[in-house]
Amino acid sequence: MNKTLNHDAVTPFEGMKMNTNFLKIVVSTVFLMALPVASFAQVHEPPPFTFKDRCVPYEVDHDFMLANGVDPTKILTTFGGTPNPTGGNAPWVIDYEADEVTEKPCDEFHTAKRRTRYIGCHFYDGTPCYTTTNGTLDQSAFTDDAAGRIAFDIAEHFVIYEVAQQLETGPGVPPVPTYTPIPIATDPFAGGFGVMTQTKIFNATGSYWDDNPLGLWKIGFIQFTPKASACRSDFVTPDCVFMNTMTANNGTNGQMLGYPLIYTGDEIFDLTERGLISLRYRIGANSGGGQPEGPRYILCPVHEAPEKGNILIPDQDIIQGFPTHIEFQVTSAMLVFPDFTNPRGHIRFSVAFPFGPTPPDGNPASPFAEKTVYDNFDCLQRTGSFCP
Repeated sequence: MNKTLNHDAVTPFEGMKMNTNFLKIVVSTVFLMALPVASFAQVHEPPPFTFKDRCVPYEVDHDFMLANGVDPTKILTTFGGTPNPTGGNAPWVIDYEADEVTEKPCDEFHTAKRRTRYIGCHFYDGTPCYTTTNGTLDQSAFTDDAAGRIAFDIAEHFVIYEVAQQLETGPGVPPVPTYTPIPIATDPFAGGFGVMTQTKIFNATGSYWDDNPLGLWKIGFIQFTPKASACRSDFVTPDCVFMNTMTANNGTNGQMLGYPLIYTGDEIFDLTERGLISLRYRIGANSGGGQPEGPRYILCPVHEAPEKGNILIPDQDIIQGFPTHIEFQVTSAMLVFPDFTNPRGHIRFSVAFPFGPTPPDGNPASPFAEKTVYDNFDCLQRTGSFCP
């Protein structure tokens, strides 16, 4: 099915309405007003970029970032604080040369700082993917020149969709009898990457790896509407039959409330057209998540072909050569340990979760089942290939 997702489509949710066309006009107008006419004069082209899968988890070089229209000093970076490969909300390390003193950048476009935690995702066609979260930003981070305008357009074009939790009490997992999410996890503008009920959905296309060297994305937030809530017990109305069929085919998301897992762009499009989900985007401002003025954009470089690495060739190891791990769906209590049987990886162990399996298994018959994303990551890390 050849459909184009209408990012401006918004369904009222709990009495709240957002006109995303208006917001985009306001955002764009404010941004253009901030740019002097001279900004559109000829500027030096940024250095030609060559995408390398291996460099996905590394911090982008600050000079290269500036040349591509983003001020690195205005990013809420995940490479702050003291390097820690397994702890904290944003674990990272520094790669060194053999002397263990000289930093070893991944390439001319990246520094030696490397994220050690991945997050699972799906592309619009449902194909599993892997990304790291390297920082958030708003409109003020774009430079006041032609490069900044291009970066702004790129960030507006590529969208990450995150499914926020519903403000509903659902079944828990023993010894937790029921689960009621905290308000920040159910806010219609979400609180960031810690509120999801499933993997994220990325609208990356073939041009992404050529046109988006910084990994810039606009963040979109999905919630199921009151209509979708009523559909869980309605097996007659056509729109409800559509949603319930999707639930049967895909499986139920991590909150275990009967809402379907969403895997593709077409599914987002269909659910929106039927009034079963709402889509929202933050306006963007210097404030935290959980409100319209939160960061509008995020830096999330994505692997193109992680299975094409070769651990026998120096600097071609990609995922499988690194001591790293992939994050379970929050709100798990997750521990990470070195894998002493295989020094290339870490073992993930989820000690507790208040709602549902994390990640949710999904329908095993679905080629995009959530668990396959995580299983394949483990296979990549240990063998260099996707699971057989």
